[in-house]
Amino acid sequence: LTSQTRHFLTSIPGGPWSIPFYSDHSFNSGPRKSPARRITSRFLFAISSTLSQRLDTLLTALAQLNLFYTDLRTFAMRAPIYMSPGTYRRALVLASIIFSITVISLVTSDHAAYSHHRRPPTTSWSFPSGETPGQMKAKECPLESSYLRRHQNSLTREIVYHSHCIRLSDTELAQRNVVADINVPLLERGRIIDRQGSCEEWKPTHCDTIDLKVPRPFPAQKYPQLLFGLATSYDRLLDSLSQLTHWLSGSGARLVVIIIDANNHASELGRLLHLFRSHDIDLVVAPPWADGSLGANEQHFTILRDMLNHLTPDTKWLGVIDDDTFFPSLYPLAALLADRDHTKPAYLGALSDSLDALQRHGMMAYGGAGAFLSISLAEQIEPKIESCLKSSPSPQGDALLKNCIANQTTTELELLPGLNQLDIMGDPSGFYESGRYPVSLHHWKSWHHNPVDLMAKTTELCGSCMMQRWRFGSDTVLSNGYSIVQYKDGIGLEELEHTEATFDWSHLYEWSLGPLRNKTEPRLKKKYQLVDSEMVGGTLRQVYLHRAEDFGSVEYSSGKLVSKSDKVARDELVELWWDWSSLLAR
Repeated sequence: LTSQTRHFLTSIPGGPWSIPFYSDHSFNSGPRKSPARRITSRFLFAISSTLSQRLDTLLTALAQLNLFYTDLRTFAMRAPIYMSPGTYRRALVLASIIFSITVISLVTSDHAAYSHHRRPPTTSWSFPSGETPGQMKAKECPLESSYLRRHQNSLTREIVYHSHCIRLSDTELAQRNVVADINVPLLERGRIIDRQGSCEEWKPTHCDTIDLKVPRPFPAQKYPQLLFGLATSYDRLLDSLSQLTHWLSGSGARLVVIIIDANNHASELGRLLHLFRSHDIDLVVAPPWADGSLGANEQHFTILRDMLNHLTPDTKWLGVIDDDTFFPSLYPLAALLADRDHTKPAYLGALSDSLDALQRHGMMAYGGAGAFLSISLAEQIEPKIESCLKSSPSPQGDALLKNCIANQTTTELELLPGLNQLDIMGDPSGFYESGRYPVSLHHWKSWHHNPVDLMAKTTELCGSCMMQRWRFGSDTVLSNGYSIVQYKDGIGLEELEHTEATFDWSHLYEWSLGPLRNKTEPRLKKKYQLVDSEMVGGTLRQVYLHRAEDFGSVEYSSGKLVSKSDKVARDELVELWWDWSSLLAR
């Protein structure tokens, strides 16, 4: 078996292959046993390693065989007392033969039946050599995709299933912000599938190919010049591991963390460090403020001292962030900082997008978007930390930093484009569907809930193509990595130049996210939200989901799939397979 085949067979939850593979010599380990016991041991191993626990009939048979084996062992131990050696040997051989025939019969008949009726089909596919994606046949049983296995209990019994193969070609970066017009539909060709039906009833379908232009991948490089710091709780740090792994793993950047409740987790800190290092993250855990008088907000400021204590020879910039700050890639951030002189005092960041926040907190580098300091500026204010804590009118970390810099130095704030505080109340989808490339994101697990690490997987294959937009036909817009939206009355390209005001108090964001357009009523659009994204072979597989309970547009958007008289509620799934081999070849 190839390693890929073995990985697939062992990945099926609860299936007959979800057991370790053993080499032949594993049968011969341990002390030498009698012939009868070696025979029975081998067949018992065959049973335990091939029969699925889900098959009640085989479990019953296994129990019976265990009883038989117990009787056989009892016979083998006691028989020499009551019979001659020759008779004993003949009886033991006869019993072993009967036992062997029984086991072989059960294994071949029941396992063959299981393989025919229950064995899961291939879980995924990739483009074979010599075939274009347009000629590729999609897998016959799409319900075996990893997303459906993980979330099958939350889906309707019947679903509408769409699939497309995306073939990528690179374009000039300047064209990334232009909404490309694609003259093919994205949602017309779907299938109604009963998830509880047999895979055998589904005929192979072609994966329709769509050609899209995207930016080139970001260059592969390390970022040892960056050192990040944050203050958080033990649980919140663990909760962010997947997202931190996305942008920190193998990056060469260091992360210094103050765990404010470290005293409650003293015995677990060693395991925490090991966990992060197993994800190739250079983590340093700094002790919380000694007297326990400061919370996370204040230590969001005092961590500057710990960051200065853990500089590396390559460190140029200190980034103070929140535990829900996310960078889709460090490359754009490093490029922005490379244009600044790190040898001089520098205070860099972004304002809040909310006019209300600006009126209340003023002009400063808001911490969730990321506040960046040169080492020379940090060294100027470090001796003043205690006095700045006492004199600041605000206990917020980013406000403490702003006031300390303003009162103790002459350095002024310089804005970095692309950093996003996202102080958005209500639905933030207008921002995510605006086509902007985000250097940083914030509030993704508190004010809003978005799987940012899944959204950002596109950066691995096409750099800044995350949230890049395409219009299919006149009514459907793909915001890459976030959503697919179909508009009942269509949508013009000029409308897409304006951000949809989906959020509350939209007038507060006109200055930062404008120009705005009115919010489209839910009944006039249908949205498929990204719910899964993973690399499969040489392709990126995305899954977008529309929930059946959102009935706003089922008649117009799926007229060819679900008739107006059809009252069955169906979730809809769109799978997009992104082939980036053409980009790698250049």
